[in-house]
Amino acid sequence: MEIALSAINIGNRIRKEVGDVDALADSIMEVGLLHPIVVSEKNELIAGWRRIEAYKKIGFERIPVTVVGMGDLTRAEIHENIERKDFTPTEMVAVDEWLRPQVEKEAKQRAQEGRLRGGKAPKGNQNKTESKPRPEAKRTRDVIAKYVGTSGKTLEKAKKLVALSKAKPELVEPLLSKVELGKLSLDRALDEAKRKTKVAEAEELISKLPEKMEWQILEGDFVEVCKTIKAASVNLIFTDPPYGKKFLHLFAELAKVAEKLLVEGAFLVFYSGQEFLPEVFEIFRNHSLTWVWQGGVFHDSTQPTYNVVEKRITVTNRWKPILIFVKGQPKRSDIGFVDFLTGEKGEKELHPWAQSESEARYYIGKLTKPSDLVLDPMVGSGTTVRAANQLKRRAIGVEVDKDTAKIAMARNLAK
Repeated sequence: MEIALSAINIGNRIRKEVGDVDALADSIMEVGLLHPIVVSEKNELIAGWRRIEAYKKIGFERIPVTVVGMGDLTRAEIHENIERKDFTPTEMVAVDEWLRPQVEKEAKQRAQEGRLRGGKAPKGNQNKTESKPRPEAKRTRDVIAKYVGTSGKTLEKAKKLVALSKAKPELVEPLLSKVELGKLSLDRALDEAKRKTKVAEAEELISKLPEKMEWQILEGDFVEVCKTIKAASVNLIFTDPPYGKKFLHLFAELAKVAEKLLVEGAFLVFYSGQEFLPEVFEIFRNHSLTWVWQGGVFHDSTQPTYNVVEKRITVTNRWKPILIFVKGQPKRSDIGFVDFLTGEKGEKELHPWAQSESEARYYIGKLTKPSDLVLDPMVGSGTTVRAANQLKRRAIGVEVDKDTAKIAMARNLAK
């Protein structure tokens, strides 16, 4: 059966952009229309908008159709698109908004029916181990995600990106447009949108900096910036250098900074990756700092895998070394610490390498006194400075990236 293109009622579609139909038009010219469009008895389009646009591009006036009786046109369109063209983030959100009330209603009905059937454990079996039910909100999310042919996590990311686009259109809309056109991945766009938003919020906050503060975030290469800090004025250096072979030179520069800026008897404490730990020790063997101890942090949330000894051994790493040096000999006799901590999750949205505040607070508390000066020459999103603030220490952080420095400043201004 065929009908005139002009007789089809397109209606208000969930999909706002038809996308590139050139390839589809070429395919139709070569092998014909393999799948007729679907319309209701009233010629309302259920599925096939791109095929209609391809027919128009070719110059055809009539198109093959399948006529069905379908009360729920929008849901039919969703199923059809799963097999045709991936939904864009904007379309995913539109589908979510349309479907969510209905899916939530059905979920409540199922829960009610379960209670009526005696879904609770009978008395006497209250201690019986049962599988933990999935949160209803997550189940609803996954049901809707299935309709748009994606995962629940991807749907959540799409919703976050669209929400940021509405909140900060001047910053995020260009990123969203690139995703819609297939020029940028959803993950990368969302990461960049979050970062742009945080930088904008930071700029607004730091525009009202107090005149006098007990802490500073200095922007620039720490090797150069630390030349402006008074020699023998720092009571603790606590930092997390980037790991990897290409960053090993930073550990040598860190040793030089510590030798110059630490007061006699003060400590240098820093994280190190496992893979190049021997090289780090070799670097510090050539400097005057005194080796104290190797601590560690257990990180349950991150488990990187390394292939070592000519890639013949696979190691799943569950902890991170913390190396401790002192300049000269300690001046205090009351210093002590535990050498292995259980870490918390760092604020990775602020910086991909962020460590938790708990470790910084622990070592700052153990190795310094109130009003002492703490330095982090590679401060990232400001974790060390924040921890020092909480413990009433003065602090200086140095960050090479301009935007990250702004985020660090704003983080430490926030209550």
